[in-house]
Amino acid sequence: AEMRVAVCRDDLDDIFADLSHAGMGGIELMHTTLRPDDAEARIRKLSEQHHLPIIGASFGGTMWDRQQHAEVLKDAELIIPRLARLGGRTFGTSVGAVKGGPKARKTPEQLDAQAELLRKIIGIGKDHGVVLNLHNHTYEVENELHDLKGTLARIPDAKLGPDLNWLIRGGVDPVKFIREYGDRIVFLHLRDQKADGKWPEA
Repeated sequence: AEMRVAVCRDDLDDIFADLSHAGMGGIELMHTTLRPDDAEARIRKLSEQHHLPIIGASFGGTMWDRQQHAEVLKDAELIIPRLARLGGRTFGTSVGAVKGGPKARKTPEQLDAQAELLRKIIGIGKDHGVVLNLHNHTYEVENELHDLKGTLARIPDAKLGPDLNWLIRGGVDPVKFIREYGDRIVFLHLRDQKADGKWPEA
């Protein structure tokens, strides 16, 4: 099994120890854990100490807003090389939601901006052997996959890293999704959900 961990920097020692004890086979980090200047050395030491390889990282930004492109790109340029040097090979990327709730849809211009930045980040990843995958929450797949389809129309060869529970919560049948897009899926997030829609404690 592999585990994605959303942790604060001060929790890293305990998280690595606990996941190693639980028999996990690897960790996908949140990109924020890779920002500090000492992150690479610290995470490498923990990974080696606990025999837990770094498999990738999650990443996100407001990519549909060109005014934020420089900041998001700078963050990606910092994170991706560090991730690669730690052995990570996947980069689960979220593109940011527009305000307005589940019915809000990005405009063609916003989707153009989003794709423009994604292409640049995909290029950085390729330079370092890291594969960007489009990771979804609900907003990317609501409204009959409006956001995701808008991106794929502009970047037809984009890879996917769906979260199957967010698909369900966005009104998408995950089995149908896998059948339709399986040839481009390079990563998956799995999470249990009870019949009443609540997440179990685990």
